[in-house]
Amino acid sequence: MKTIQQRYEEAKTIPCDINEHLSTLMRYGQQCGSIVELGVRDGLSTLALLNARPKKMRSYDIRLTEQAKDIYKQAKLEATFHRQMHHFEYLLLTLYPKWCICLWN
Repeated sequence: MKTIQQRYEEAKTIPCDINEHLSTLMRYGQQCGSIVELGVRDGLSTLALLNARPKKMRSYDIRLTEQAKDIYKQAKLEATFHRQMHHFEYLLLTLYPKWCICLWN
């Protein structure tokens, strides 16, 4: 299994809508002790943020893809910081039911 660092370096070379911004995301992440990521998709931004090695990181999405789940599993093996990935829709409906009603109506 590839490390988070290896996956991050690979992701920077694959043309997509975010690959050119991954280094910037990592630099911003290095300036933070805690990171909250809203919208994981396939986990490319997650790789950059994990590579920043924050003390605490939480990632949320409506649907966690298999690729994102694999990244999370690898992060659990490597991490020296607290990290969590959540099913975003469930968390929003649990914590902010009135806001979600407005959002999805």
